[in-house]
Amino acid sequence: MSYLAIKSSKTVLPEGVRKVVVIIKDGLIIDITNDFPEAEKCQQLNIKDKVLMAGIIDSHVHIN
Repeated sequence: MSYLAIKSSKTVLPEGVRKVVVIIKDGLIIDITNDFPEAEKCQQLNIKDKVLMAGIIDSHVHIN
């Protein structure tokens, strides 16, 4: 299966909010990097300044 790479300037991680690319394969996060991988190996999605909460399953959870 191919990879999906999602880039956001507001990715929520345990260490805080960062600008990163989250790499997904077969529905699982396999890496978090600073740049997109090679274009022919994955679909690239740049969501710019939209918030990406990688690994959050129930988005209706109240995060304080």
